[in-house]
Amino acid sequence: MYILAATSYTKDKKCRVQDDNVDCSHLDLTTIPRHLPVNATSLNLFWNRIKIVKGFTFQSMRYITYLDLGRNVIELIEINAFHGLHRLRTLHLHDNAINVFPNGMFERLNGLQVLSIDGNKLKYFQDDRITKISKIVSLTTLSFDVYPDFKFPMQWGKLSKLTDLRIFARSSKVQFNKAMFVHVNVLPIVSLSINVVPFISEDFFEHFPKLDSITLSIGTDLPKNPIDQVFKSFGVFRGKNINNIEIHTGRFDNGFTLNHNRMKYLWSICLKRLTLNNLYIKDILIYAMQDFSIKSTCLEYLEISENTIFDRGGSELIVNMQNFKNLKVFKLIRNWRSLRRKRSQPSTLYSFVFPKTLEEVYIENNMAFDMGNIEVINGHNLRVLSLKDNEVWTCEGSFRNYKCRVF
Repeated sequence: MYILAATSYTKDKKCRVQDDNVDCSHLDLTTIPRHLPVNATSLNLFWNRIKIVKGFTFQSMRYITYLDLGRNVIELIEINAFHGLHRLRTLHLHDNAINVFPNGMFERLNGLQVLSIDGNKLKYFQDDRITKISKIVSLTTLSFDVYPDFKFPMQWGKLSKLTDLRIFARSSKVQFNKAMFVHVNVLPIVSLSINVVPFISEDFFEHFPKLDSITLSIGTDLPKNPIDQVFKSFGVFRGKNINNIEIHTGRFDNGFTLNHNRMKYLWSICLKRLTLNNLYIKDILIYAMQDFSIKSTCLEYLEISENTIFDRGGSELIVNMQNFKNLKVFKLIRNWRSLRRKRSQPSTLYSFVFPKTLEEVYIENNMAFDMGNIEVINGHNLRVLSLKDNEVWTCEGSFRNYKCRVF
């Protein structure tokens, strides 16, 4: 690696160059450097103070396939700003102050596959300059903001290769419902991520018939907890195959309980991966978890991490783990129990009866969760058993080629 001085600024601001990659991130730059290597394929300008992207800025860098202008203060992109970038595949413009795109900007980015424009001031998605994103027929991944009364532009229905959609709700009044699809009936999305879910209707996911992965960030400052709506929205997948569902980041004072009324929407899906992260779970009901473990016959990965669990929770999961038919990875990590029980005694014995399919177990950093002595049953196929940072006196059982270890 060698250092290249950004000569259009001061000599103490240097871009880092390694092979064909140029890294000018976090340099507090106010304009885009000149005299960058013409054979560069990647240019990172993330987290600077650039306000304007001038026309023909990159015309000498025709080999660029990756360009990151995210987290600057860009207010203006001039016409022909990306002239010459015919090989560009990834363009990040997120977290700036862009109000509008210049005429013809997307028409020249014929090979673009990944575009992020979230975190800007682009509120009017029916504007002709934004709907012309549909000109990028090669686009596979798009991230953008939505505001109240947002409608998917009709022209976006032409993006037949678009499979990864990342949506950021910028108002607590946003409603994810069928009204968003008044101009386009369905989208060929495989992976959908929504950051902040103020409201979601039971039929919202019907408009994504190819959906295979869902990530929902609930949000921390909404006036009402939408968790019931979230679970009910999974009802459209009953009997279908879904690879991944992740629900995270929902810190509400009233919290919620993992009970039958919520969990039934998950066990009716042939779901392979489930992650519940950074939520406020009041309780995990043992009979609901028992049914979930028996009926979730497709589940291979289960993670419950960084949650606040009032009383029970972890123990119910461990007791019912043996019922999972195909579980391979189980993670119970960094969960806080706000009601601490009486501390376990050295004579207390916990028996972990694992499903024979289980290969990796992580029960780590669970505060106020003491396990005493541990006996592992059906551990022959385990490759990893981590009990890091728990109050454990002894651990014994049958394992493949090694003994239980407590870190």
